[in-house]
Amino acid sequence: MNSSNWLLYGATGFTGELIVEEAVRQGMKPVIAGRSEARIREMAEKFGLEWKVFSLVDPQSIRAGIRGFACVLHAAGPFIYTAEPMMHACIDEGAHYLDITGEIPVFQIATRLGSRAEDTGIALIPGVGFDVVPTDCLARYVADASPGSENLEIAFAAISNPSQGTAKSAIEMMPRGFLTRRNGDLQRISPGSGGKKVQFSDKERFVLPVSWGDLETAFYSTGIANITTYTSLSRGASMFLRVFGPVMTLLFQFSPVRRSAKKFVDLFVRGPGAREQKSGRSYVYVKVSSAAGKSREAWLETIEGYVFTAKSALLCVKEVIEKSPKGFKTPSVAFGYDLVLRIPETRILDSIGNQ
Repeated sequence: MNSSNWLLYGATGFTGELIVEEAVRQGMKPVIAGRSEARIREMAEKFGLEWKVFSLVDPQSIRAGIRGFACVLHAAGPFIYTAEPMMHACIDEGAHYLDITGEIPVFQIATRLGSRAEDTGIALIPGVGFDVVPTDCLARYVADASPGSENLEIAFAAISNPSQGTAKSAIEMMPRGFLTRRNGDLQRISPGSGGKKVQFSDKERFVLPVSWGDLETAFYSTGIANITTYTSLSRGASMFLRVFGPVMTLLFQFSPVRRSAKKFVDLFVRGPGAREQKSGRSYVYVKVSSAAGKSREAWLETIEGYVFTAKSALLCVKEVIEKSPKGFKTPSVAFGYDLVLRIPETRILDSIGNQ
């Protein structure tokens, strides 16, 4: 693979910088890009990389910015605003599209554009980071081992502080409410409802339903029509969402409220520090079941989520350039469930044994 024949857009964000650092450690030479010339130039000089500056407002500028690259790794969110123009440009220019989103609407956009991408000979693979590689791969692993399953539960515990980008994406998703999938359709559920205890591989935790990307990706990857996705939260957080969630969902419909919330994020959210990145662990639990009462569970352990994203995204860049899948794909469908096992310090456990 030509390690310089791909472009990273959004390189100066929290996760983008982690990706750049990891790429350089691996001997890769991405061309980095973003909106701010001063910040991109500074990063390019620091790491000895080529750079470009363009915004995602004008389609012609985007096309010119990505022209000639085999692949674009898109890391500039909130992706609900930035993903679609980049996808269209990638289809027009014949470049594979990858991103690190977990935002449900982005997977829906990629599904809608999948046939155009396939006709062009390129892949659209959103969610190549912690959102959604570990959960997507584990769900595929368990579902493949349990044909005929009708229900899928996915829970994760990411033991680290969120980045500004993650927090801002959550703010933008809030007006859509809390979702689950029933009989193939996405349905709203009451904020703070449906909590329960789940035994992860390290310990038992209280989890609460959230609108995770796997409500789309796992439906595509496994074909299972009933899916609930959970994250580990305290009972206090559950009570807060139960009381204030409906009000927040309503208030966040208004863009001034979202803008104010994102200013708060800029002031107080910093993401995991170096120590947390090094020592943090992430855990995933998946259970499938059938109407006949048969069920199967599996667990996954891996590294801190943002560090995982950097390694996973780069692995997917290599894979997509090497294998050239076409059309919309989830990570597990494009590269196999064992993609996740190629990330250091990652293992899958189930009732049969260890992977």
